[in-house]
Formats: sequence, structure tokens, C-alpha cells
Amino acid sequence: MLNILIIDDSLTIRKMLEKMLIDLGFNVIAAAKSAKEGIELYKKHKPDFVTMDVNMPEMTGIEALKIIRDDYKNANIVMLTSKGDDSLIVEAIKYGAKGYILKPLNPKKIKDSIMAIFPKEFAEKNKPKKELDVQDYESTIKDTLTDFYTVEYMHNTIQHLIAVHNKDSNYSICMVLIDINNLDEVSEKFGCVQRDVILTQIADVIENIIDESNIPIKLCNNEFGIFIIGTLTQELSIITSEIKNEVESIVNKMAMNDTRLIVSIGTACHTQKEKLIHFLEKADESLIKANKETSRIFIGK
Repeated sequence: MLNILIIDDSLTIRKMLEKMLIDLGFNVIAAAKSAKEGIELYKKHKPDFVTMDVNMPEMTGIEALKIIRDDYKNANIVMLTSKGDDSLIVEAIKYGAKGYILKPLNPKKIKDSIMAIFPKEFAEKNKPKKELDVQDYESTIKDTLTDFYTVEYMHNTIQHLIAVHNKDSNYSICMVLIDINNLDEVSEKFGCVQRDVILTQIADVIENIIDESNIPIKLCNNEFGIFIIGTLTQELSIITSEIKNEVESIVNKMAMNDTRLIVSIGTACHTQKEKLIHFLEKADESLIKANKETSRIFIGK
């Protein structure tokens, strides 16, 4: 039986969630009325699964997510959100949230979110096990549109790379964040199908530029990420400039008429003993700084 922690400042939501989870056959090990209390209860109980409200006073759900994931990289946290919180959900998933549940709540939404992480909890007993072939495995770690790796794969893989870097100072890891600033405008003007066409073109451009040893990631909405292994800062400048120039040179009259893409790129390099969450935050800060630069590129340390 899974042990579940509820973190929500609303008493009504806490009671509603607790009843739904118990009715589904799960054990609600604790319920926290604030993010700070939720962090302490996580440390105490180390639950299998957490529901976390995005918007809470004093400390937000995303701040609590970062703190928990900083110490417990395998934490299974799903965010509770309302319509209009899209940008917050994008940020939460980047920092390791396993998904989100849109309010108003109902048992099916709760069950689906748990099933996505713990499918065996709902699997039929005595059902013969199916071996996972290469194609099935790749479908779980790669984005179906761009064929780049998923955010979940990023969190799992980069932890291993960080462990190597912590032991060997000669082994370097840098992260490149690429933001397509006006892709939402393309989507609004030309439609989601054309937006997807442009995303695949961007992915092709990136793949043609980076080395095979690098790890391209499809982040949420308009962002791509690349983990670059063993590259000097000077080389980062060359790579980022080439990516920006090539992406902004994409022409597709059918998909976006005469619109030209606007690209910002920020980078960060991992320092030994630095945790993944801090590393990602540095890359985010570099991307924010890039938007203020004339070149729209910021090479962080």
C-alpha cells in the first residue's frame, strides 16, 4: 500500500483528498497545511507519493518542490493547480514534478496521476509480465514530437553525470537553455499543428549542431535544454551562437508565413558537489540575463 502525503493550505481540499485517497485504497500518512510543514513531514515520513498545491502563502509549492527534490531526488510529487497556472506548472515539471492535477478534483484524476507513476498498483494480479523491448523503452524516455529526451529522463540521467563530476574535476558538465521567445505567437496566429512543425525543425537544427556525446532535452512549452559534456566556455560561446543563428534563420512560409523566430540562450556549468536543483536554477538565471543582453546570449559560470 502506498503512503501518501498531502500538502495544501486549504482544509477543505485536504479533507477531500484524504477521503478520495482512502477510498482508492491508499494510506494518507500525513497532511500538511503549509509548504514548510510539508517539507518537515516529508523528511519524517518519506512518503511514496505527494500531492502539492502550487499556490500557498509564505512559501509556494514550487519552492517546496525544489527543497524536497534537492535532498530526495526520487521524490514523487504531483502538483495541484487551477486553470491559468500554466507557467507555474511548466516550471514545476522542469524542477522534477511528476505531473499535475487540475482542480476541481475527482477520484479519476487522482487515480490517473498515481497510476502514471505506480502502474503496478493497479495492474491485474497474475497478469503475465511483458518484456520491455528497445522501442517500448525509448518511448518512455523520449519526446514523441522531437525525439529529444524527456524531463524525467533528464533528472534521472544527470544525477549520474553529476556523481561522476563530483569525483573527477576533469569531467565537466554544462547546461544550455534555449527559449523560443515568440513561439506562442506562432501558435496563436497559425495554430498548434504549425507550431509542432516548427518545433521539429528547431530540434533538427539543434541535433545537427551538437556532438553525439551531448544530451538534448525537450523541456516544457518553448524551451529546449542540452547537457554538454567536457566543453570549455569558449566552445560554449561558439555552440550557442551557432544554434541561435541557425534557429533564427528557419524559414517556413507554410507554417509561419514570414515570421522569424526570436531565440534567447543561457548556460551554466556544474561545480563539484553542487546539487541538480541549484544547477538548474543557475541555468534559469542565465536565461533571464540573456533576455536583457543585446545578443540574447548569456554564458554563465
